[in-house]
Amino acid sequence: MNLYHELGNDSTSHWGCVWVGSYHFLWNWRNRESHGEEQVRPSHSWQSILGWVQQYRQADVSAIGGNVRQKMEIDVLWKKPEVGWIRLNTNRASRINIAAGSGGLFRNQDGKWLGDFS
Repeated sequence: MNLYHELGNDSTSHWGCVWVGSYHFLWNWRNRESHGEEQVRPSHSWQSILGWVQQYRQADVSAIGGNVRQKMEIDVLWKKPEVGWIRLNTNRASRINIAAGSGGLFRNQDGKWLGDFS
């Protein structure tokens, strides 16, 4: 799909919303199927995701936080997994109608890097 063209017939869809929705729903459907639920993924997944984007964009969220945005800096510490386990840390970023990406890092209980993806 070309990111600079309309998404389907809905020209109000923003790529960032579609990317985040796709990432969330594909991850959720995959995990539910992996843990025994049958037929979790809809037959037309992309239509479900674009439907969610449309509902999200039409939602009235004016009462949630107003127009005031405050930034807060929070120290986040890595927590080591139990012995014999590995930890996966992930991150993602997007800019409206420009770009999106995600990645992750695997480490053992000693903090040793085991692998990554993006």
